[in-house]
Amino acid sequence: MRPLRLTLSAFGPYAGQTVLELSRLGSRGLYLITGDTGAGKTTIFDAITFALYGEASGSSREPAMLRSKYAAPDVPTFVELVFSYRGEEYRIRRNPEYERPARRGGGVTREAAAVELSLPDGTLVTRTREAAAAVQELLGLDRSQFSQVVMIAQGDFLKLLLAPTEERKAIFRQLFDTRRYQRLQEELKLRTAALGRRREELRRSLCQYADQLAAPQGDALEEELDRARSGPAAELEDVAQRLLRQDDAAQTAARAQLDQLELQLEQVNRALGQAEELQRTRRKLDDARTGLAQLEKQLAECQTVLEAEQSKGPQRDALAAQLAAGRAALPRYDELERAQRSLLACQKELEAARHRLAGGEARAAAAARQLEALTAEASSLENIGLRMEQCQNRRKELDTALNELDALERLEQEWVHLERELEELRRRYLRAARAAQERQEEYQRLNREFLDAQAGILAAELEEGSACPVCGATHHPAPARLSGQAPSQVRLRAARTQADQAQEEAARLSEGSAGLSGQIEVKREQLSLRAEQFLGGPPPERLTEALARKRVHLGAQNAQLEQELQHARIRAERKAELDRLLPQAGAEAEAAQADLHDSRQRLAALDSALQGRTEAVQLLSKGLEHPSRSEAQAALLKLEQRQAALLRALERAQEAFTLCREAHAAQAGTVAALTGQLRRAPELDVNAQLARKQALEEPKCALSEQLTALHARRERNLDALAHIRRSSDELDRLDEQWSWMSSLANTANGAAGGGKQKLMLETHIQTAYFDRILARANVRFMSMSGGQYELIRRTQAADLRSQSGLELDVVDHYNGSVRNVQTLSGGESFLASLSLALGLSDEIQCSAGGVRLDSMFVDEGFGSLDEDTLAQAIGALAGLTDGDRLVGIISHVAELKERIDRQIVVTKDRAGGSRAQIVT
Repeated sequence: MRPLRLTLSAFGPYAGQTVLELSRLGSRGLYLITGDTGAGKTTIFDAITFALYGEASGSSREPAMLRSKYAAPDVPTFVELVFSYRGEEYRIRRNPEYERPARRGGGVTREAAAVELSLPDGTLVTRTREAAAAVQELLGLDRSQFSQVVMIAQGDFLKLLLAPTEERKAIFRQLFDTRRYQRLQEELKLRTAALGRRREELRRSLCQYADQLAAPQGDALEEELDRARSGPAAELEDVAQRLLRQDDAAQTAARAQLDQLELQLEQVNRALGQAEELQRTRRKLDDARTGLAQLEKQLAECQTVLEAEQSKGPQRDALAAQLAAGRAALPRYDELERAQRSLLACQKELEAARHRLAGGEARAAAAARQLEALTAEASSLENIGLRMEQCQNRRKELDTALNELDALERLEQEWVHLERELEELRRRYLRAARAAQERQEEYQRLNREFLDAQAGILAAELEEGSACPVCGATHHPAPARLSGQAPSQVRLRAARTQADQAQEEAARLSEGSAGLSGQIEVKREQLSLRAEQFLGGPPPERLTEALARKRVHLGAQNAQLEQELQHARIRAERKAELDRLLPQAGAEAEAAQADLHDSRQRLAALDSALQGRTEAVQLLSKGLEHPSRSEAQAALLKLEQRQAALLRALERAQEAFTLCREAHAAQAGTVAALTGQLRRAPELDVNAQLARKQALEEPKCALSEQLTALHARRERNLDALAHIRRSSDELDRLDEQWSWMSSLANTANGAAGGGKQKLMLETHIQTAYFDRILARANVRFMSMSGGQYELIRRTQAADLRSQSGLELDVVDHYNGSVRNVQTLSGGESFLASLSLALGLSDEIQCSAGGVRLDSMFVDEGFGSLDEDTLAQAIGALAGLTDGDRLVGIISHVAELKERIDRQIVVTKDRAGGSRAQIVT
């Protein structure tokens, strides 16, 4: 993949639109990306990564943070990249989701994320996921791999160079996805621990079931069982089986004895039942004879009562005649009651008609008065519609003025807020400028001390008669002395970084102040123009007072208008209500007059009907014994009750006599039958049979209890034996499985023991990757160090208690020593980390299926190199350009500007933001 053209618009520090024709840099060799610190050199690589994958190269830069803070509201944020791959040209344009100032009015608006990928065949991909998948499929790298392969960030790989095994494991786990081997280690450890817990559970289970086994108290097997509980499972099973056989024999003998006793008890129970039945029969005979005597007495009494009731026949006949006469007169009572009800209804209807007539007269008068009043009120509200329209027009004019007043107040508040923000920003700039001056002075002081110390270091190596490497003289009359107070190179580099950062902060605040001042001037002009149009031109400093007076004036007008509107709305609502009520009132008045006429006619008709019904009631009342049907029915009811009482008494006497006679005959039969049974039955002694039964039940109970105890012990022992066998078999199987699995888990987790090196499975896999990385890295490290240094992986751990396998040493071929990589100097560490980064980049490309990219970037780290080492590093990087590869170096080191002609120069713009141009 080779970038041809990169367009940045409102992206990062680039406020406007910047177009870089990267094709001008050629197709191979080195070029330099240089410029001020913080100007946006690395942003160029961020833009390429964002265009391809929708994310910046650094994990700390979210897409929503990519819009330039210096950009004008009308400048869109996007990145467009034109690149070639395998001889074909592609174009991708992408913008992040971001908030920008609205073009109209105030506030902000949200711009949605979007992408356009143009393929060589003319296909246009516009969906985010599809575009990301297409880029990854085309290049063969995801975003993380692309950042690691294409961008060599020296600081990140210096961490990898100096990291211990545990930190290096975490880095390789991310790079080469070896987490699955870590999960395998953890899974083996968890499964082994689970098997161990299951073995302990089975051992405890065996002890519990062994304790459940029981032997007869005092038996010889009781001692054997106690010994077997602490022995092997096979011995315990043997004792349990012997206990079961012994209990089976005892159960068989006891059951035979119990069967014999139950046979004898059955015979005794039959004889005892016969004796008890004879006793019950004798008691029944005595009871039957007593009952027969009582029934003979009751039969005589029932016959006397029956004869007395049969003599009341004439009385019952007289009551029947009276009942027949009374029932025949009932229909005449019905006619009388109907006539009386009709008369009463007519009287009530006449009274209601009189009331309705009086109410109708009152309603007719009230309806006429109501119609007259509503007509007069409606005439007084004829012009209310015109008044309402005038008030609403004034309402619209006042609302327009109030909205303009609100907008002017918001604009004034924004202007005041920007003034305060500018004041605070200026204070921060003054503090930052002072701090930058102090940091710069500190760096210059340390730099002078450092340079002075270099002369002392060089003078310490001079020998009289030997040429000076600086001036060539062989005589050294006044060599410089080495100061013990000189700062280290690390301290000097930190001081320079702090000075640059402080200068960048002061510049950033200065640029922010300038941009904010422009915004304030624009706000002031807008405020003056609108104040002139609305208030007649007070300056912005006195605008608050003028706005307050204007709001009071408009408020008073608004309150007065609200009162007028409210009064007009009430009158308009009343007018609408009257328009609806007048037709109803007219209809109600007409209806009241019609109802009054109908009521008068109905009253005359009811007077005539009442006289006729009164005469009919008087005629029907003549010749009846009782005043009403209810009293006549009450008299009939009394006669019916007397008749029913006589009939019931006769029936009860007849029924009692019949029942008593039948009971007497049945009781006499029972006495005769029981007497015959007793003559035929044998003589038996109940007490003797009871004594024999008790003598047999005592041994039966003892045998039953013995059998119950034997059965319970046998079932418990049988259940315990089955569990012991199952647990023993499973424990043997688990012991075998745990043996080989624990060995495998210990080996995979680097805990094999026996004096062996602690090397985990994941670490072992990572060592293979690491060895290949070192092989690729050493090709360049040997070249850059003039054949002096070579990186090797330490194969022996410092001790056998900690994890190892990824420690790194360096071989010094000049003296044949092997030492820790942390003993390298700053410049040597840079060369080593750069070599390691390049080796890792080659390995990732190989792991991704032999992917080869035509462009690479190397970010910073050259400031710590001397002239010779810098030349060696550049030579090694130049070797990367073989085969049409273009390598960009991101650095602000001055020596690189002299050595590399092709450059992308990034500078800060005083108006805000940065600019970039290609120099060839």
